[in-house]
Amino acid sequence: MIGKLFAVGDPAPYRHPKVWIREPTDERERLRIGAGIGTIELLKALAEPLREPLFLLVVMRAPRVVEVGRWESVALTHPELTRFTDRYGELFEEDARAQLWVGELDGVGMLVLDEHDLIYAYGPLHTFEQVLRERGFTKGDPVVPDPHEHRYNHQYDQMEQDLRRLWAWHRILPLDAVPED
Repeated sequence: MIGKLFAVGDPAPYRHPKVWIREPTDERERLRIGAGIGTIELLKALAEPLREPLFLLVVMRAPRVVEVGRWESVALTHPELTRFTDRYGELFEEDARAQLWVGELDGVGMLVLDEHDLIYAYGPLHTFEQVLRERGFTKGDPVVPDPHEHRYNHQYDQMEQDLRRLWAWHRILPLDAVPED
């Protein structure tokens, strides 16, 4: 079965309930959101209030075809982000090889979809909370099953390769700033 996050021994992918929680970080408060089903649609809805131009960062943590690294796109508009997610969203929604970061160029508003199917939201938290409430999300703590495993599905190898050739990405190394599982 296709999916990126599994509780160990469970044949079906783990899907978070539709919950979110505010949590402090060293720098600022953020939302941790259990994406569940329709992760990319939720990410696009949360990105709508972000100011253009946008940046997009793909963090290839466990690629099957291309090299490890962080790939930064050229500045994007909201329609370009939509075209990108319509074409490649399934890779980030159903496979654990990469994270997808979307944000304002100044870094104030930012969304991070990680390999645990969690979305971290920084910036206009009240606006993000309103989007979540409108989509039926409630306050709660989205937890990752322990123990769990990630899946890297061969069905997405060609999509990974196509993604690498999409733009003249700016490759950033190392992955030090990306937390490990």
